[in-house]
Amino acid sequence: MSTERQVPADEIIRRRLRRLFERGIFQGFHEAASRHGKIQFRFRWLLSHDFVLVLDQKRHKLIASDLLPAIAYRSFIDTDLRRFVAQRFDPKRPVHRRLDTKLITLSLNNRKQSVSLVMSTRQYEYAINSMLGVLNDLFAHLHLYHIDYLHQNFGLPEE
Repeated sequence: MSTERQVPADEIIRRRLRRLFERGIFQGFHEAASRHGKIQFRFRWLLSHDFVLVLDQKRHKLIASDLLPAIAYRSFIDTDLRRFVAQRFDPKRPVHRRLDTKLITLSLNNRKQSVSLVMSTRQYEYAINSMLGVLNDLFAHLHLYHIDYLHQNFGLPEE
């Protein structure tokens, strides 16, 4: 009979983010309880941008909240980012770069011109690693295809 205790979702997320903070990948890492039992993890990362990951354990969701500002619903960039998210599950992608539909779902929400990524899961270790990979790839995608957006909204130098 196994006496192993299942590690809670918040502890899985906290450990992974704290390791990255301790390695110097993130800056200013901290967490706070928010409404309805959710936990917010805040840190500064890509483009010195402040990221907020919200863990909603009741709904089994990990949310990159208010990730990208000033994106009009159904605009060219909104449509492109939705395509980008859908492509993360494409069977043509190499296995190590493809998200597993059996473990997570990922959607893009655009409310009041603010884009968030919402990941549903019960496999939190896979989810946090996947979310961080998607965020990294997303900002690389923006660098390649929407550099003007980064100049205007993130203060990226035009040089």
